[in-house]
Amino acid sequence: MEHEHAIKQIEQALENIGGFAKLVGGLQVVRIEEESKKVHFTFVVEEKHTNTFGFLHGGVIAYLIDVCGSLAITIHGSALGVSTDISVSYLKGTRVGQTVNIEAEAPKVGGSLAFSTVRLWVDGEVIAYGNHTKFVAQKSKL
Repeated sequence: MEHEHAIKQIEQALENIGGFAKLVGGLQVVRIEEESKKVHFTFVVEEKHTNTFGFLHGGVIAYLIDVCGSLAITIHGSALGVSTDISVSYLKGTRVGQTVNIEAEAPKVGGSLAFSTVRLWVDGEVIAYGNHTKFVAQKSKL
């Protein structure tokens, strides 16, 4: 499989990640589609990921869009870069124990800007989606 090496590098990057991302944890890469280069992840909701109402916190959803979109950009050979814009649409709440499926793709990766779209769903129903723009100035090491 062409993307096997990329999957291993993403897994390693997720293991070695620090800061806020380490506090959230739990993100797993599942596969990369060969032709479209869409990256699929799973994330199991834990108590620490919830808001005061017991639903997956919106900030965690924004984080997932940020990280998954960024990793989808790296598949195209671009560096992680820095975020310039992120938007999130929240459609449905998600509870502890549920598995969130995530699909991320980068439809446009240019010389200095890259764009990703991310969709999250549980049991076949979309719970959130977002768009993410990043400034990328160097090649990826992934």
